[in-house]
Order: sequence, then C-alpha cells, then structure tokens
Amino acid sequence: MTFPGAPDTPGTRTRGGTKRQPRGLRRTEQILAAAEEVIAAVGVDAAGTNTIARQTGVSPGSLYQYFPQPILPRQAGRR
Repeated sequence: MTFPGAPDTPGTRTRGGTKRQPRGLRRTEQILAAAEEVIAAVGVDAAGTNTIARQTGVSPGSLYQYFPQPILPRQAGRR
C-alpha cells in the first residue's frame, strides 16, 4: 500500500529533499505497516491517527514528523 509522503527509496532523499537516516526509514515502514493493520482490522472509515500511533508505539504528534500530509484518504478532505 502506498501513502502520500512515504519515502521513495530507502537511503535516498525523500520527495521533500530531506535525507532520512536508516532509523527514520525503519520507523516510516513501521508506521505504514501499523496503518495497514489498523485499516484491515477496522476499515478506513474507522481508522484514525491515534489508533495508528498506538499500534506503532509512538505519539500521534510523532506521526506528523514522518507524514506531514494526511495518511488516511478521508483526512485529506478535512484540510
């Protein structure tokens, strides 16, 4: 599954031009995996940032460091 703001290729610069450390790339992959698990379990309409953060083991604010754009498609309409 591909999400907006996901890194292009590990070890390279992201779309925003910033270089990610391997640790940050692993965390990004963990967040994406957690998002997939949450969406599979409850559906995209019931999935939320707090649930994804809890599944990943990070604070909701930390998600925005890795994904400044909304992760979930329904969040994009709220801007």
